Amino acid sequence: LLFHVFGNVHAGDLELWRRLTFECRLSLGPPLHQLFLYVGTATPLFSDAEVTSVGAREPGLSPDSIRVFVADDPVGLALIRKLESLHEGRSGEFRFADSLEEGCRELGLDVPMVRLALLGRAGESIIGTAPSQMAAP
Repeated sequence: LLFHVFGNVHAGDLELWRRLTFECRLSLGPPLHQLFLYVGTATPLFSDAEVTSVGAREPGLSPDSIRVFVADDPVGLALIRKLESLHEGRSGEFRFADSLEEGCRELGLDVPMVRLALLGRAGESIIGTAPSQMAAP
């Protein structure tokens, strides 16, 4: 499983942006699944062009790979809906979820395991900004 966590931060806080953007790899065997988690604040950072290229710039995946985009805050949901409209008709490649739990169900993953993996990889830098589902139990 390959986690991609990305999000919007206040435009001037590039160091926070670097800390919030990370990958977490878990060996669950093939096929390779991708779970994209959106971490949002009130200030949008992505332009339309950047949103358009989110999926396209990812490394090549096997044909049976699944990409799940997850968000649970208003800014994140707007981004998810934008991506959903851009990739309409490609539902075999992209799925969209409004919560971490829903995204995990799509991939057949254990939600507590995913939470622990995310928190363990990101450390404290993500906890204050993350959606409520990603907070420590």
